[in-house]
Amino acid sequence: MKRIKTKRLVIEPTEIGIVEKISAQINDNVADNFLKSLSDEEMKVVFSDMEAVKNILLELEYKRVSPDVMAFGAWYGEKIVGYVTILRCIDNIPEIQIEILGEYQHRGFGFELLFNLLKEMFVAEQAKYLRYVVVPTNKASIALVEKLGGELQPPKSEVEKILFRTYWITREHFGEKAER
Repeated sequence: MKRIKTKRLVIEPTEIGIVEKISAQINDNVADNFLKSLSDEEMKVVFSDMEAVKNILLELEYKRVSPDVMAFGAWYGEKIVGYVTILRCIDNIPEIQIEILGEYQHRGFGFELLFNLLKEMFVAEQAKYLRYVVVPTNKASIALVEKLGGELQPPKSEVEKILFRTYWITREHFGEKAER
């Protein structure tokens, strides 16, 4: 995919090593904090269905080692402010993940990055739909995916319902709410 210039950003393919450095800065203690936010009842549900937990962990491990990853950095002047990764999962459906550095969050950079990257992908017909997975406590990410036209999918299990939300962003519904 070619370089994309927006009002404030330059979005371009980026080496995975750069993405890993940014991710390490952003995700310090995120999993611990999320797990601590779960109630005792939610923890009981999670640990009562070990098959669902096993399936989720297998999929996460596949994502972590998947060789089929594209990364796109968002540059604001000389500074990288975030990135999007697009990977093919076990079911061969592209999944997007976005990270924005803390000092650039809640300033529209995530929307500007994701909207322009997905617009390019949908126009170039590189994808008809994408999956977006988010923990239920990440309200900003949920608002972002819904603004982009993401449709919440029913969870596959009670465990999934507690641990994350899965959205589909389709070419058909992309940007509907963003343009209103």
